Amino acid sequence: MRALPSMGKLLATPPLYVVNAPPDLPQNTPCLDGRHYPERYLATLKERQQQRDGRGFFGVSVHAISSAVTAAALEASYLQVGTMFPTASHPEKTSVEGPELMRAVRQALPSTRLIGIGGITESNCVDVVRAGANGIAVIRAILDADKPDIAATRLRQALDNASVQDPNVNVI
Repeated sequence: MRALPSMGKLLATPPLYVVNAPPDLPQNTPCLDGRHYPERYLATLKERQQQRDGRGFFGVSVHAISSAVTAAALEASYLQVGTMFPTASHPEKTSVEGPELMRAVRQALPSTRLIGIGGITESNCVDVVRAGANGIAVIRAILDADKPDIAATRLRQALDNASVQDPNVNVI
């Protein structure tokens, strides 16, 4: 992690450093802007709510409306909602929550920043934002592409086009 600050100085816009974190990662860990927690840590996060020092931000993965409401009550900066579609990242899942979960979470939490995740591609990303996501998180849509830079550009274009065509779509 020591190299992160110097790497960030090479970019025109400094990146945010966010890690998938266990709840016991010290709040004052150098170089980190934020932490991301799996849904299974919600109870621990709730217990430790008073210990947060206010530095950095955190997000939580959620797979149910009740978890989303709990994470929002803990003042999560964003919720990663999924799984939207079948994905190789979680081959054990025999069913997915789908865009319907995104729609339900958006209805329950209209002002919360929501990020869709799970099996999202260029061909289905617009369905996720139309269901209420402010953005998407992808892995294979870019990393498995023959030309990852082009794949990333196409995803961004699909999202931008959706924003232009539908004023209710608000992509960050």
